Amino acid sequence: MGKQRIFYLDNLRVLLTVLVVAHHWAIANGAPGDAYYQDTSVSLVESIILGLFIATNQAYFMGFFFFLSAFFTPKSLARKGKQLFFLDRLKRLGIPLLVYSFILEPLLKFWLGSSTGQILAGFSSYWASGKGFGTGPLWFVAVLLIFDCCYAFLGSGLLNRLKPKSRTIRVIIGLLTLILITFVVRMYFPVGEWVSPLGFQPAHLPQYILCYLSGIWVQQHGVLDTWSGKAYFKNLIMATALALIVFPLLFVIPGKLEDHADYMGGFTPYSFFYVVWEQLFAFFTILGLLGWFKTRFNEQPPWLRSVAQHSYIIYIIHGFVLAGLSLALHNYTGMAFQKFVLFLVPALLICYFLGKLIRLIPVVKRIV
Repeated sequence: MGKQRIFYLDNLRVLLTVLVVAHHWAIANGAPGDAYYQDTSVSLVESIILGLFIATNQAYFMGFFFFLSAFFTPKSLARKGKQLFFLDRLKRLGIPLLVYSFILEPLLKFWLGSSTGQILAGFSSYWASGKGFGTGPLWFVAVLLIFDCCYAFLGSGLLNRLKPKSRTIRVIIGLLTLILITFVVRMYFPVGEWVSPLGFQPAHLPQYILCYLSGIWVQQHGVLDTWSGKAYFKNLIMATALALIVFPLLFVIPGKLEDHADYMGGFTPYSFFYVVWEQLFAFFTILGLLGWFKTRFNEQPPWLRSVAQHSYIIYIIHGFVLAGLSLALHNYTGMAFQKFVLFLVPALLICYFLGKLIRLIPVVKRIV
């Protein structure tokens, strides 16, 4: 969303945008979670495969988004000053949030409800009822706007005091603190519980806050400038082991392949160990991807630059694309996982080209 381009960070943002689309496409095809339109029943094997994909994504990718967004915040604030920075955030984040929440979200819900016979009233009556209002995937934009404003007006100088010394000790303390706070939060707000009006899950909020603060701190102290990232392979191996070995064992050993409620929250050992797994997986994945992309993907061919420029609009509109594709494939008779794989790339291409078309509108291009 920023004008300054650091290619490997830009490319990471593209990857995360692709994962967001894939994440919601998996849910639309029967994976656990909330989707605008979901009509696919899945087998136990498909549920396990798609569930692993959803769980590993959810463990880190939105926190990583907050990290990347925060990384560019200190320089933007220093360059523009508080007033212009605030106005810019309102334009770049606030306007899309308002348009989506009060126009696009009701339109999408009305379209789906009318198509399935669940809504019989006209759009004006439906809109006036307020039932269709919501942030949808733009909960991220809403929370980021709050974080940016809090940083600009309350804490822009606080993180400067934390010098990059004893980095390992601070990482361990940070992880332990994050695990404990997340465990406590999930006693009251389990995974999957959304809170209005922002429409986010408090179960993941501690990680979002820490990732946002980490992005700012890393920028302020130039950590990525001096970090080689060459240990990325070890970090990715650790993340892979946590995903493919440790994660299944969390459910297989207690015999809870189909009963996941105790893992989502509450004062249970299952919830605690799930939190430990989640934050460790997030740590190694984020560190590994940062190093991998800095070392191997620190360039941007024209096609990738174009995708990067349209990643924000893709994020905004992907719900419409996935809902429309789901409706079009309503009578598809193949397996859910097969549909997920076969139509993921077409979904991504539609998102990109539709987003590119929308950004031809000058006022839209100035904002997103």
